[in-house]
Amino acid sequence: MSIPDTRSSVETGDGWTPLSMNMTLKYTKLSCGITAIPPLDINRRVSRHLAVARSQTDLLRVLKEEGLAVVDARNAKTYATVLVLAAERGHTSNVRCLLDRGVSVDAQNSERSSALQVSARAGRLEVVELLLNAGAAMNGSDNNSWTPLMLAIREGHADVVQALVGRRASLEMRNNKGGTPLSIAVQCGRVAAARLLLSAGAKVDTMDNEGMTPLMFASRNGQLALVELLVTRGASLELHCKSGHTALHLAAGNGRLEVVRELLSAGADLTARDQVTGLTPLMYAAAQGHAYIVEDLLPLSFQREVDAVENKSKEGCTALYLAASKQHKAVCELLLDAGRAAVDAAEWRGYTPLMAAAKRGFADIVQVLLSRGATVEAVNRDGNRALEIAARSGRTAIVRLLLENGAFVDAPNRTRGYTALSTAALCGHIEVAHLLLSHGARVEAKSCIGDTPLLLAATRGRLDVVRALLAHGASPNTKNVVGETPLSRAVAGGYVEIAALLRIAAGTRSRGALSSAQARQVTSLSYECFI
Repeated sequence: MSIPDTRSSVETGDGWTPLSMNMTLKYTKLSCGITAIPPLDINRRVSRHLAVARSQTDLLRVLKEEGLAVVDARNAKTYATVLVLAAERGHTSNVRCLLDRGVSVDAQNSERSSALQVSARAGRLEVVELLLNAGAAMNGSDNNSWTPLMLAIREGHADVVQALVGRRASLEMRNNKGGTPLSIAVQCGRVAAARLLLSAGAKVDTMDNEGMTPLMFASRNGQLALVELLVTRGASLELHCKSGHTALHLAAGNGRLEVVRELLSAGADLTARDQVTGLTPLMYAAAQGHAYIVEDLLPLSFQREVDAVENKSKEGCTALYLAASKQHKAVCELLLDAGRAAVDAAEWRGYTPLMAAAKRGFADIVQVLLSRGATVEAVNRDGNRALEIAARSGRTAIVRLLLENGAFVDAPNRTRGYTALSTAALCGHIEVAHLLLSHGARVEAKSCIGDTPLLLAATRGRLDVVRALLAHGASPNTKNVVGETPLSRAVAGGYVEIAALLRIAAGTRSRGALSSAQARQVTSLSYECFI
């Protein structure tokens, strides 16, 4: 006799019963009686009952009550669900009973998981052996192409792994990411499983979809025991993944000191370059701020007469430049103390380490570089000096440091002729502008087309900067090469307050450009500059 679907105690997957749903619906005038609740899906219902069916007797009772006494095409899906559930929970007698009743040993549930896959994943050795003896497909895969062996390795079930390897499960099948059982073992830190797989003949240098080998994974993750095992089994030290790294790059970049030492002692190339960026292991360590790796690599590079310190990446970056641009002070000091790092070595755009640090506002790095003789007036390909770069980024503390160390306050940009004050005015960095003015910056400095700092500030609507420049004597009437004045630029940009302020400064009258009300409102604010 089947169990009625409309019982008030039958629960849905989220804990609702027909009765509780009915009680809720009546308050929204949607109640139509308990019998209107849709029948619970048979797979979910049977699964719920099987949660407590630990014996063959319980299983047979549930199947009988659900009208599933005979396996046929109509209930094959339900039987597959039942078999997979029993296997996952380790109910060996139930699994045997279902197989005896004719359920396919390789039947899959809605997630394409078979009984062997879920039992391997759950570490149910007895069930695994039962299924294997019944002829289960040992290398069948799920939705993500994971085989029973891969699942057992990932979950750390050594006895199941041993059983599957002993039955000659495939060692080279790949999941959806191209991972083999060995690469999965390495990524999960399963040393014993990796050793077993290698002893059984697994290939040591298989690459996944990203070109990563087991040795690369072990090196990146700092798994020294696995690195030693793989190196002993002949893993290649010089293979590159699709991102261009070797195992040594990954170890150095991730701060794995012991692994770095192991790889170098095994013969890894200290000067190997990333195939994408051209970075060396030393550069990776410097860029990531791993000072202890840098400290270890520097003597080795000198012993081998390798000029690792001055090597450049494909973009022209040295280890010092990379460390400076990431604010790794200890690494910068190590490289400079080594005596071979060129403090002014520029990358392809002409940016020096000092410029990189100035742009990012790294005052501690700027101080270190200046103390080691960095050239303050070096010019990059855009014609910029460190002072203008710092001014553009609004780095007040850096501007002060550079000025205190001899930076020429009115040095013009070589392409546009902007001074640091012009750039600060254009960008609206009022604190930088005040600092430059206090150091004697020329308020009438002109660019290549005659733009003054005041004209540039008016162009961008920088009211505070306009006030500061006027207070320091900037002329509101100066024209550029095409006859534009600060006032004409302010009017064109619709900057009402600035236009009024410039008219006042120029001693002119408002000729209809502003309403009298607007003029009075702005004038009351603007006279502060002239008190």
